[in-house]
Amino acid sequence: MAIIAPFEVVSEDLFAVGLHLGACVVAYQKFFSAVASGNCNRIDRDEQNVVYAIVKVGGRQEKVSVDSVIVVNKMAGEAGDKVELEPIMLVDGDKVTTAADGISAKVTAEIVRDEKGPKINIVKYKNKTGYRKRQGHRQKLTRLKVTGIK
Repeated sequence: MAIIAPFEVVSEDLFAVGLHLGACVVAYQKFFSAVASGNCNRIDRDEQNVVYAIVKVGGRQEKVSVDSVIVVNKMAGEAGDKVELEPIMLVDGDKVTTAADGISAKVTAEIVRDEKGPKINIVKYKNKTGYRKRQGHRQKLTRLKVTGIK
């Protein structure tokens, strides 16, 4: 009996490997049939005219497109106010324009709401002296929704 058990385990493992390989073969067949028929997402994505901009806001650079939502450092304004962001680079399909070339486009966004970032705990401790200091911090943030790139 002891000799038969390892063979059964091996055969079950091989059966599982065979099922896995069979699933992989089916997945490859579906992929290649999609490519041959022209129904591949990768092909569709290349045909679309992609427009996005790299903007400088809150000391950082963010990649934005229309209807994208970004979170930046606190900005002055109330919810619903319109703000204009400084574009550094603009990509419109195959055409790429940088700030050095002179961008005439404007990126407009709407303030959605003010938020706070995650709590950061700062603890200072010195051994054998009884010195302990605790401090917390939550960064103030603003959520923006990009309304247009013109």
